[in-house]
Amino acid sequence: MIKVLKKCMVRLVILGVIFLGAELVVNHALKEKNYMTIVVQPGDSVWAIASEVSAKDHQDKESIVEWILKENNLLDSTIKPGQKLTIPINTVQQAPGNEVALNK
Repeated sequence: MIKVLKKCMVRLVILGVIFLGAELVVNHALKEKNYMTIVVQPGDSVWAIASEVSAKDHQDKESIVEWILKENNLLDSTIKPGQKLTIPINTVQQAPGNEVALNK
């Protein structure tokens, strides 16, 4: 019985370390990114923007949404056309000026 409990505890610790490591990797990757300004277009949403970034950079979409909300001082995910947002970005194509064109 004690051996079984020890095995379970070891497995739980290993799983905890794996999940913690994954979270640290995602957070580190987001902190190390370049940041760009985009102008919200009609039909855009925070989730769609995060989806585009996560697809290109292989990052967790929920973490990107949280980052966008926090860094842009948004209380919720409501955004409007013409609004400027800072987003973490590495590979989305840069448009003329200092803004990013999301591939739609």
